[in-house]
Amino acid sequence: MTRQEIDRYISRMQRKVQRHWKVPAERPGRLRDPEVVLELDRDGSIRSITISRSSGDPFMDRSLIQAIRAAAPFDLPADHFELFRTNRITFHPLR
Repeated sequence: MTRQEIDRYISRMQRKVQRHWKVPAERPGRLRDPEVVLELDRDGSIRSITISRSSGDPFMDRSLIQAIRAAAPFDLPADHFELFRTNRITFHPLR
């Protein structure tokens, strides 16, 4: 699987989460794009979610975790599961 193909799968995962993400209306001024480490099972269900870089707002971080849970399971290529078992993904709430 090429890097481009991997990036496309990750982008699909991001978009699926974004559709479920209810970003809090009131946000503190200087936020960072949060990053999560997402561990998945073979069927695309979530094994664990860890915030590896906080947005700086605990409400925003919690809403992201809720969106990830709502978006699961994720469609993964069965023959390349190992490439997607653990994913480090940055989300962009303000874009």
